[in-house]
Amino acid sequence: MVPGYSRTGCGVLNGVQNPFRRVLPEAWHGLSRVARTLAATAVVWRAHLMGMDTRDEPLIMTGEQVAELLQVSPRTIEEWRQTNGGPPFRRVGRHVRYLRPEVLAWFQELVRHG
Repeated sequence: MVPGYSRTGCGVLNGVQNPFRRVLPEAWHGLSRVARTLAATAVVWRAHLMGMDTRDEPLIMTGEQVAELLQVSPRTIEEWRQTNGGPPFRRVGRHVRYLRPEVLAWFQELVRHG
């Protein structure tokens, strides 16, 4: 403890809030988003370098296309979407769409944790 300073609470020193206490979790969240994006990009590049040309594949996919890619039924994709257990998706009006790099990154995460 430094002489002349009193610690009044966690993250507070002499009545002054430590700004890093709030900033660090926000920065960590941002870094994790960047890491996921980089992982998705790496999957696409890895596939391309291995001879699987992904330029012919659509970037935006329907549930049926995702089901075909993952070799599961379209009903399974629908169930995953309803339980938030599947790949990330977006709604365009009433239509559900998936981004191919995000689906591949989600699948890669399953392999690592499976």
